[in-house]
Amino acid sequence: MSKYNESDLVAKQIAIGAIIVNELNEILVMDHVKLDKWCIPVGKVEEGDTVKQTFSKEVEEELGIKIKSSFFVGTETNHYTRCGVEVEIDVVYAAVLQYEGEIINCEHKKHRSLRWMSQKEYFDMDYEKMCDGAHYAFNRLEEDYNDRRDHP
Repeated sequence: MSKYNESDLVAKQIAIGAIIVNELNEILVMDHVKLDKWCIPVGKVEEGDTVKQTFSKEVEEELGIKIKSSFFVGTETNHYTRCGVEVEIDVVYAAVLQYEGEIINCEHKKHRSLRWMSQKEYFDMDYEKMCDGAHYAFNRLEEDYNDRRDHP
């Protein structure tokens, strides 16, 4: 039995990646069950939804928070082979500036746990234990994130 569902095997996909940074400049990561890697919150854009709708919906579904403000960080395209199927995923990344509520793991079957990870912890960790979205977040997040959070 495959760990991937039908929607995981669609050849061309669009997804979101949410970068959430705390006051200690640590990034929120989740221990993803299916991928067996540390990931940032991610989700596929479903037909009829916009990237912005998916971003808000996925963050609320996975973490139980409502986004108050965010900013676009960038995009990247990832290529995978899943069950013999070539899959291309265009990921749109945004950083959450302000949110309402307390961050909790709302999807225990999808994520074993969540935690805040520092830049040092990231660079000390085995590269293969981090998903592409986490690599993107740790390597490309703008230095002025805290300034933007204080002055959105």
